[in-house]
Amino acid sequence: VSNSNLLDQFINRGRLSVLDGAVWSNPVDPNFTFHNNMGGELLIGAGSRIVASNFNAGAGSTTIINGELFVNTAPGANEAAKVTLSGAVLGSGVIVCNGVIIVYGRVGPGQSPGRLTVDGDVELGADSVLFMEIAGMGAGEFDVLKVTGDLTLDGTLEFAVLDLFAPQAGDVFGFLDVDGEISGSFQTIRTRGLESGFEFETRFNSDTGLYEFVALNDGQALPASITG
Repeated sequence: VSNSNLLDQFINRGRLSVLDGAVWSNPVDPNFTFHNNMGGELLIGAGSRIVASNFNAGAGSTTIINGELFVNTAPGANEAAKVTLSGAVLGSGVIVCNGVIIVYGRVGPGQSPGRLTVDGDVELGADSVLFMEIAGMGAGEFDVLKVTGDLTLDGTLEFAVLDLFAPQAGDVFGFLDVDGEISGSFQTIRTRGLESGFEFETRFNSDTGLYEFVALNDGQALPASITG
């Protein structure tokens, strides 16, 4: 493990695991930043929590497995503070932010598949990738990103099917659940693991309040050896 704990920042360059209900918290300083730099591997396990004034995922990987990441939530917190996600973020827990979460990297809700909840506003940057997995139509069989604030869309949206599942015409997957406003649009939308010719659309359903992936024809799953 290679970490640096400075007066106004903590830099993780190795492997840091917060497990078994443990809590990692920075000093009471609105300018303090937790950095997960290149080579850093951060794991927040079930029932565990990281509390930081600011959080920068950097080029490292951040995995939340039924844990919690609280950013800028202390009394008197600086509302201009933010979570910057530049690396890979995977999870099935909760991210709470009194500010804006800006995504420049790859975000994949769940643990193949699952649900990630963000309590705050989210801005997907032009270089971001929202990676959603689909293994079936039942609850818990496809990824869901829940945002309690506003969501700004941009970058790439990618759907990947698991276990040779193939959506059929009319199948609907509500993959974004947003309490606030949705603005912007994805620049690129693609699927992985299905034969060419599969057609789909993404849409906002005002009746359910969900942003949906809808299959327009029957898909055919690619062999696992091809999808990797």
